[in-house]
Amino acid sequence: MKANSLTIFPKENSSDEYLWSCLKNGDRKALDEIYYGHVPALIAYGHQFTAKKELVDDCIQELFIDLWQKRNRLGETSSIRFYLIKSIKRRILRQIKKSDKCKAFSEFNEFFIENQMDTNISNESEVIVSTQKLRRSFQALSPLQRELIYLKYYNNLDCDQMKDVLDLTKKQVYNALSKAMISLRQSLVVN
Repeated sequence: MKANSLTIFPKENSSDEYLWSCLKNGDRKALDEIYYGHVPALIAYGHQFTAKKELVDDCIQELFIDLWQKRNRLGETSSIRFYLIKSIKRRILRQIKKSDKCKAFSEFNEFFIENQMDTNISNESEVIVSTQKLRRSFQALSPLQRELIYLKYYNNLDCDQMKDVLDLTKKQVYNALSKAMISLRQSLVVN
């Protein structure tokens, strides 16, 4: 797929339902729009499971190839991001399980912290201190808590979508997310 600096679809026609419908009907531009709109988030999410860039890239490419090849059999979705995140997680975990060399969310990935830091902090030493503080705070969270925060705050998934991605009940999602936020706040104040 080639990068395109122009918007393919007018703003009013770029809703998830419309793009998904166009994809299902064989519109290659819809696939491109979906790809370029979601790949950065999928890459960042994939790196939460493994530091192997090639594995994440391969899984994303395979996902989009399958989307195109199986477009006639795709169901409906109101959130393309949710569909893609759920799909990419399954693919990556399947590949990790096959290779059995990595553990999903075994340690907090440096990639996530460094790419999410606020670059508006005025001096470099403040950035370093803030990055270290955030890293320590996230490392104190459980893998599930880190994933919930990532899904909620970096991918804007709602609790119903998160429960589906993680195979949890809605109550488990609320409880784990609440505990994660309390833990994170306390850790950031102490550190």
